[in-house]
Amino acid sequence: MDNISILSKLSMIQGTCTKKEIKIANYIRENIHNIRNLKIEDLSKVTGIGYSPIYSLI
Repeated sequence: MDNISILSKLSMIQGTCTKKEIKIANYIRENIHNIRNLKIEDLSKVTGIGYSPIYSLI
């Protein structure tokens, strides 16, 4: 999946996301070039959000 596709999908679902999911989506948007090898555990740490909202977003 390319970056544009990911960004498009995040924009499309933005209206139905929880506050935590929006925070995750914003982090992904702001760091799109650095997330390719980012693990769920690391994403959880940098956003301060638990695993469940991350898994529900992806």
